[in-house]
Amino acid sequence: MSKKIVTATIPDKEDTTGKLEAEVRKADYLIAALKDLGTAKAGLVLGHIIAAMDGNEVVKSYMSGDADLNPTAFAAGVNNFGMTNETKKVDIRHDGKAILEDAEIKGKITAKSGIIEKLTMAENGVIELPPMFSSSIKGAITSEGISLVYQGSNSQKIEWYTGTGTFAGLIAPNSQGHLSLSSSFGVSIQSQLINIGTEAFAGNINIGSGLAEIDFNGSSINNIKEMTNIGYTTMASLTFTIASNTALTLRHDAPLSILTSVGSNSFLKSIYMNDNNLLRDGSIKWILNRSTSGISIATDGNIRINSGDYASLQSHSLTPFIYSAGYWYKHSDHR
Repeated sequence: MSKKIVTATIPDKEDTTGKLEAEVRKADYLIAALKDLGTAKAGLVLGHIIAAMDGNEVVKSYMSGDADLNPTAFAAGVNNFGMTNETKKVDIRHDGKAILEDAEIKGKITAKSGIIEKLTMAENGVIELPPMFSSSIKGAITSEGISLVYQGSNSQKIEWYTGTGTFAGLIAPNSQGHLSLSSSFGVSIQSQLINIGTEAFAGNINIGSGLAEIDFNGSSINNIKEMTNIGYTTMASLTFTIASNTALTLRHDAPLSILTSVGSNSFLKSIYMNDNNLLRDGSIKWILNRSTSGISIATDGNIRINSGDYASLQSHSLTPFIYSAGYWYKHSDHR
């Protein structure tokens, strides 16, 4: 088998014609390499450039040792090799810097800072989130949390989507600057304390869509200025059957006590809460005597009545009691 021998004429360093450079517009680093015959000893090959060609004899990768004329030490994905308009997708420099285009990296990446498109990772673990609109301030993810930039309805926001790409939830300011929470699945707030509004600004609180149920789960509601346009109300209640010769003491938190049966010679002595520390002047209790018999009110308990009023709860009657200064005062029925 015959061997194909390729020979080339290399101009010496004194060549002043400039024909080679003008004809192909070679880069300086390639011109310098073409003037050097290199060295080959046993398994060692020394030279300015070692290049690899594809099947069409087009150089697609190379190694270069001349750092003064070419900052690239290793190159791959090369186009226009050795020309002044040379490009490459992998460019590993002599100083250790690497430029990778269309790189697919698998595994762990450890870095102190960097830029991905408009996303900037700064030192100390800060990831900057520049907004889409013009702003001198950038959002950021830091060790202290997430900060976003406000600009009305165009403000930066937090969104969630399902695995199929449909909308799931959103936290963002609306056009008036009010923080808006929305979700395709509803919003749940679980906390022992929820504050809405401030002393300086108290806006409307809208809960539900007219059909929703609001359950305060036994919580106290304080400092209500006014309640208007209220539909029907239902009080929590407890029922009691009173045996004869009983001095009844009611001790519970329900606002309504219902007496279904009252025995003879029975008395209502006192009214308490489960925790009397919850009692405030103006607290109200109701007693509905649904039985056919009345029940007297004892004089040695914590109930006070008007001297001209009935000292009893009549049958089939509803009586309110108002608390003040340690006593419950019965509503006066004027005869």
